[in-house]
Amino acid sequence: MTDFFLVRHGETLWNSQKRYQGWKDSPLTVTGRNQGLIHGRLLAQHNISAIFASPLGRVQETLDQISQSINAATFFDARLKEINIGNWSGHTIDYVRENFPDEWEARRANPITFQVPGGESRNDLQNRVAPAVEEILATGYGKIAIVSHGITTRVILNHMLGLSVQDQLALLVPNECVYHCSIVGEKVTVSHYMNGHGPIDGLFFG
Repeated sequence: MTDFFLVRHGETLWNSQKRYQGWKDSPLTVTGRNQGLIHGRLLAQHNISAIFASPLGRVQETLDQISQSINAATFFDARLKEINIGNWSGHTIDYVRENFPDEWEARRANPITFQVPGGESRNDLQNRVAPAVEEILATGYGKIAIVSHGITTRVILNHMLGLSVQDQLALLVPNECVYHCSIVGEKVTVSHYMNGHGPIDGLFFG
């Protein structure tokens, strides 16, 4: 049996402003720091033995909060970084829609394969993240956590479950959500927690 948790970083300033972040960073809000504390208490209940994490600053800030509840070996892997959103980084959703209308419509038409200028497509991200996840799951640690980002978590779940495009786009990973995945043989079972409450069976869809 393989047992692991998928944790998104806490809310950031740019999250609260609905700005794209990608490989750029903004600090956690008070809400985000509290979410990190809640995630830490949840992981402590499950005796997490190791954490694998994106090296981006917002994840490291979240780990600072998580570490107040658990003392697990932590390993950073650049392959777990968020999707590179290229020229959209730092801009609000409304700004991108108004100032890059052709790119906006191109992404609406092909959300999985669209690549922002200077950035990555979701397929690119999946090709980067999937090998990292397979290596992490083969390390032999007991229960582990992967602390990363919203779209990174989505592509990990897609890698594990083989989701339809419709489900990939409907899947939600809010900052307060933690996914728990169990693998027994070929069967993958998923549940999730919201603000530390759960488990709730299945994925969280919008």
